[in-house]
Amino acid sequence: MKFEGVQDLVMKGDLATWNLKGDFTWYPHDRHTVGLGMDFQDNQLGLRVDFDSVRFDARDTIVPLAVYLDDKWEVISRRLFIRPGLRLAWYSKGNRLEPEPRLGFKLMLKKNTAVNLALGRFTQPLVTLNSTEAIFSIYDVWVPVDSRRKIPSAWHYIAGVEHLFNDEVTAQIEGYYKDYQHLLETRYGEFFTPPDSLLDAQGFSYGLEVLVRKNAGRINGWLAYSFMWTERTVAGETYHPHYDRRHNINLVVNLPALLLGFDFNWRWTLGTGLPYTGISGYYHRIVERPGGKTEEGVEFVYGDRDAFRYPVYHRLDLGLSKNGKVGKFEFGVFLDVINLYNAKNVLLYYWELGPDNRITRHQVNMLPILPALGVRVRF
Repeated sequence: MKFEGVQDLVMKGDLATWNLKGDFTWYPHDRHTVGLGMDFQDNQLGLRVDFDSVRFDARDTIVPLAVYLDDKWEVISRRLFIRPGLRLAWYSKGNRLEPEPRLGFKLMLKKNTAVNLALGRFTQPLVTLNSTEAIFSIYDVWVPVDSRRKIPSAWHYIAGVEHLFNDEVTAQIEGYYKDYQHLLETRYGEFFTPPDSLLDAQGFSYGLEVLVRKNAGRINGWLAYSFMWTERTVAGETYHPHYDRRHNINLVVNLPALLLGFDFNWRWTLGTGLPYTGISGYYHRIVERPGGKTEEGVEFVYGDRDAFRYPVYHRLDLGLSKNGKVGKFEFGVFLDVINLYNAKNVLLYYWELGPDNRITRHQVNMLPILPALGVRVRF
């Protein structure tokens, strides 16, 4: 990926993965199921960054190997279910073994109402390098956790209730809390932080999700609402990370065989804007170029990390599809329209210094209205 402007930026990341999985299931009796399995990966990663005075080029390998035990047990017939489990993850970089216990409960209060509880520990041997100040922060590069650093981990705690109104309509409400330890973050104020210089961070998130689903009938679909609050602390600074969307609503409607055998569907999304880091000022600087040449430039000073939010995000997508068969050939035709009413959702802001020495903010939008027509054939 290359961007051109006052300075040239070249950033290249690649990830090649080989994966081998195996699963075994044992049924001691009709109310007890034991699952065993393994997951082997070979990840080859590369990263090159060339920006101004920053030069970085490295390749690395990490091999995660995990084995797991998953025990599903119906303790009281049609009443109480428990699901203990354990995943042991070994990471070649640093020769580390990480236990990941899991535990789940399901209690049927009534024939059509259940309470769910779950907890578990999760680890991740790969992290992304994503500068808060980078204009194209949507571009993530994966790197393995340095062998001298602790593996990022999280404990998840989940509680929820689900209710079946009838054969078609279900509802679910779920709350969660997640505790993050040893997250790795970029150094604030630096465009690029080498993997071995990332800062240790802690954080947490909690939220609520509500889902109402209609699974069948002439009209089906689902309505979902989610609330999320996420905080992260690094180097004594607490902030809301970039993915912290406070409120989000999704409405999906499906109309099977609406007209001439065509299925019709639409999806509408409404969400709080995501955080971003704004500009608080600027200063002039002189950059030395090869051959003794100098170049005058402007350096912007960023404010508090992710202290601002983009405007509210909303979008409507439509789809028409039809499947059929001619002889041995199965076919499908579809028409999709993304962002039907051409909402001007903000992808990012960038800043320039005008001739009057005033900072001007520019807006780059996400996808405009985008139709797509296609045919699928299977034989």
